Amino acid sequence: MLDTLRETALGLLERLGIGRDQTRLLLATLASGRHRRLDPRAVGQVLERTAEPITQEMVAAYAAATDDDNPCYRGEGAVAPPLLVSRLVLPLIREVLVHPDLHMNILRMVHAEQVFTWVQPLRVGDRLRLRLTIAGIEQTRAGELLRLAGEALRGDELLGSAGVGLMVRGPRRRARGKGGARQGPRPEAFRLALPTSKDQALRYAAATGDANFIHTSPTLARLAGLPGTILHGMCVLAMSCATLVRHRLNGDPRRCRGLRARFSHPARPGETLVVVGHRGDGDDRISFEVLDADECPVIRGGELLLR
Repeated sequence: MLDTLRETALGLLERLGIGRDQTRLLLATLASGRHRRLDPRAVGQVLERTAEPITQEMVAAYAAATDDDNPCYRGEGAVAPPLLVSRLVLPLIREVLVHPDLHMNILRMVHAEQVFTWVQPLRVGDRLRLRLTIAGIEQTRAGELLRLAGEALRGDELLGSAGVGLMVRGPRRRARGKGGARQGPRPEAFRLALPTSKDQALRYAAATGDANFIHTSPTLARLAGLPGTILHGMCVLAMSCATLVRHRLNGDPRRCRGLRARFSHPARPGETLVVVGHRGDGDDRISFEVLDADECPVIRGGELLLR
């Protein structure tokens, strides 16, 4: 009976223009609403998979979706965009979200933090072995912060690692203003325009498989309490990284050694954002943040580490 009702719901939503993948995610999200706390017994569990090979078509699609026309991604000796690994690890992230031992409330979950470290660039033809560990759960004023630790290997050779912070928001507190309070202003070194297109989220979803309804369905995004669809945080971060590579690293993504950022406020497709660089860094790093048209931080605490 439940299976019949579920299939009926899938069919009805599909006729409304909401795809089956979106609907399944929506149903899983709604079902997760009964969970009240993350279960610490899940800490230490490891998920692994061998990703599909990196192809030239995959590289081209990801680069196009993030408006990154770098010639380093084409021809002999081509490398992949630095953040392409986020596309490869997405199936493992989804496994974490619905992990039966973790009890994740997806309705209250937001992507809070991201860290990447690259030992060497990814290349076309690489087939990575990916490992994702449920590393810890931290209690914060905002809620429970789930920390994940990832590794990307070619055989037994480590190519890179990552840290992901997923925040399960606690009870609503009194608002502190849009995007939260900013720390004291730092001297600016540069400002770089970061235009986005109306179809940016749809293009990124098609290139990565991240078709979460808050990025692809205005109707469902509004039902989730948003004014409309929002850009993927990883899309904004990838576009920011590409902008810094283009304007500050002479277009060479192979100089990227690491990247860290905190996601502070959602951005809307079609907005023109700005990447603000700060003074006081050495030759081995660029500190930055990303602001919207109202000077509200979309990304805070950004840091690009250089070779």
